[in-house]
Amino acid sequence: MSIWTLLAQPVRRQYRLVDGTLQPHPQLDGVYDSLDAALGDAIAWSRRDPAAAATVGIEVCTSPGQWRTLRFPQVT
Repeated sequence: MSIWTLLAQPVRRQYRLVDGTLQPHPQLDGVYDSLDAALGDAIAWSRRDPAAAATVGIEVCTSPGQWRTLRFPQVT
């Protein structure tokens, strides 16, 4: 397989939810195949615990396998 073939392939992103300390969220600890799926779980969970909703952040996995924060939790 050539480098051009590899570069032409779509990148598969993975997302996870984090808590106020930027660790995997204890109740929503999982890997999501889409940002919409991660947000959907976070929204559903936050409806049960509105006070904790602001403590949820979102990270995306980069190609080398490291996590980068897309949205920081709003911890007060």
